[in-house]
Formats: sequence, structure tokens, C-alpha cells
Amino acid sequence: MNDSINEQFSSNNDSPLFDKAELLYRFVLMYYNFCLKTQDYGCEDKVTMIEAHTVTMVNDHPGITISQLAAHYNRTTSAVSQLVTKLEKKGLLTRKMVSNLKNIHLYTTSAGDSLSQTHKYYDSYEVNNTLDTLLEQCTPEEVDSFFKVLQEYIIMLNE
Repeated sequence: MNDSINEQFSSNNDSPLFDKAELLYRFVLMYYNFCLKTQDYGCEDKVTMIEAHTVTMVNDHPGITISQLAAHYNRTTSAVSQLVTKLEKKGLLTRKMVSNLKNIHLYTTSAGDSLSQTHKYYDSYEVNNTLDTLLEQCTPEEVDSFFKVLQEYIIMLNE
């Protein structure tokens, strides 16, 4: 941290930089908790947003590997493997060996197909509602800027 930032943070916790850092932290925590909350997408088990997005990614990319999923979501292969095992136990995904024991490809089951379609509908509905709510307080340009900043933040975090 450079000296001017140190001075701002040490002299006054009510600084604009601290407020921005706190706002970002609160948003990340709240959204993380939202991602872990189970939703009823009409399948036998309630699933989290993380599980639903994983099933949808596999449905959209049949034969994707755990390594490819891990790279896409910036997760370890171990973490994704554990998630896939959980989704297999729920009857949403299946693994198939192709050519050798190291080449395991993932596919959705019929229940996974159904979850993926329901999840896409749910996400479309929720994003539309979110945008409508944001547009009550923000201009379309501000909303577009927000998504541009998110995109750039993702790039920055991947570096």
C-alpha cells in the first residue's frame, strides 16, 4: 500500500476509500451468501446457485471436463470434483470415461437437463427483475457501467 493510502486509512476510517472498500466487501459477502442459499428449481433436491450454474454449464457443454470447469470458474480441480460428486449423488450429472482413465467427461442426466432449463428461465426472470429494480434508481448508462466494471474486475482478479 502506498503512503497516501496508508495516511487516508490510518487517519480516518470514514474516508471515501474505506467506504468504497467496505461497500465492496459487504456486497461480496451478501452475494456469496446468496449463492450458497438453496433454491427450489423444481427438481427433487433444492440446489444452490453454484450447483445450478455448474449443471447448466455441463448441459451447455456436454463432455466438459472437471479441469475445464475448474478453469472457467477459477476453482481448484479438487473443489470442482467434490461438487461434481455431490451433483452425481443428486442424480443431476454423470461421468463418462473417454479413451483413458484421465479423460473423464461430464454429462447431465434427464433430471440435470430439466434443472438446467428451469434454472435458465429462473435466471432470466431474476435478472430482468433486478434490472427493472436498478433502473428505478439508476440510469441505463449507470447500469451498463456497473456491468462494464464487473467485467473489468473479473479480468483484473484473473491476472
